[in-house]
Amino acid sequence: MRKKYEKPNYSPAVKIALAAVLAALAAALAFIIVLQARQARLERGELTPAQSAEQTDAAADEAAAQAAAAQAEADEQRAQEEAERVEAERTKRAEEAKKYSFYQKLANGYDVKMLIMGDSVISGCGASGEGTMWQNLLKDYVEEKYSAGMTVENLSGAGNSLFPDMLTVKDGDTAADCDLAVLCYGYDDPNEDFAVYFEALARAIHLKNPDCAIIYVLEATEGGHTPRMQALESVCGYYGIPVADTFAPYYALGQQGFFEALADGVHPNDKGQQIYFETVRDIIDENVAADTGKMEDIAPLSAEAARFDNMLYIPVEKFIREDDVTFTVTAAEAGIGEGGFKGVLMLDCGYDVVREDAKVIADDILYNIPRITAIKDPHRDGRSLITVNEELVLTDSMSVTFTDKDKADKFNGVYLAWETPKEKAN
Repeated sequence: MRKKYEKPNYSPAVKIALAAVLAALAAALAFIIVLQARQARLERGELTPAQSAEQTDAAADEAAAQAAAAQAEADEQRAQEEAERVEAERTKRAEEAKKYSFYQKLANGYDVKMLIMGDSVISGCGASGEGTMWQNLLKDYVEEKYSAGMTVENLSGAGNSLFPDMLTVKDGDTAADCDLAVLCYGYDDPNEDFAVYFEALARAIHLKNPDCAIIYVLEATEGGHTPRMQALESVCGYYGIPVADTFAPYYALGQQGFFEALADGVHPNDKGQQIYFETVRDIIDENVAADTGKMEDIAPLSAEAARFDNMLYIPVEKFIREDDVTFTVTAAEAGIGEGGFKGVLMLDCGYDVVREDAKVIADDILYNIPRITAIKDPHRDGRSLITVNEELVLTDSMSVTFTDKDKADKFNGVYLAWETPKEKAN
């Protein structure tokens, strides 16, 4: 029985190559036909030798142009197919990488992204150039040792502190695509609630991106393992966050050597950048060797930090401006559900708010601003945040009233944070 003919199923690349060959053959055949026609006319005396040569050259140029065009089309198609193949491979590899932690990605040669958050001490300030900054030393080291590309996003800088940076993570996609977050604070943070705000930031990063590893760097200029650093290390121990301790290598230099590793008494110079690089490097190497997995979900250590797990921002645009100094909003317009709200309320203003500047009324209950210092937010152009009350209740409506129009004009909105556990988690 005669076998049924089956049309060959050539790959796109083979089809392109065949098309280019056919185009070249067609051009060559056309050129031969032109040559034969020119020769016949020449023999009949219809063309002079010079005219025949001119037309032959023109035909040859046209054939060459057709062949070149066919080849260019084939090359373009091949380049497109190669780009699609590379992109498909990249997508496949990115999907495969999702099952790994930051450290496991390095062990398997996957590209990674590092996010740096903190004050100017960790920013690279004090280095003689970009090449001697600790983060660039680390990038070069990782790429050479693990054959993995490393992207660095540096959000650290002068004036940065824990609470505003926690809001930055909450409000946007800062930590959404990073594999490692390196945190370093202290110089620009008050002692009060330091460990609480650090835990809130760590939880914010983990809630935004559960796959992100975290390393905390102790600032050498903190002056040793102070009470607030000990409290912070306790939080890190609870969550399994590695601590890069720059104290020991700095103090091993002696008093004179300590200051010789600082550019201005605060920021690490090139020698200090090397210390910061080595402490973070060693933690990464240790965890790669230990095959450390992803950070686990864990109950909050402190109720004070857990109250920031859930946050809602109500911008001034959702309020109704009743007059020059008063703004009102209903719970429904604010996006609060039927169960109402109970938790922390913070004012967001474009100036340093103090006790006498404003008052808040929620469900007909007056809340005066307490005598606490506002937290400045360097990420929001001179804006500051102040906690009005930690147990505010809102089920119906709320009003915010300022003492004068100028202050009211700088009102940006309010933050609500809720679901505070009543007892410390075990």
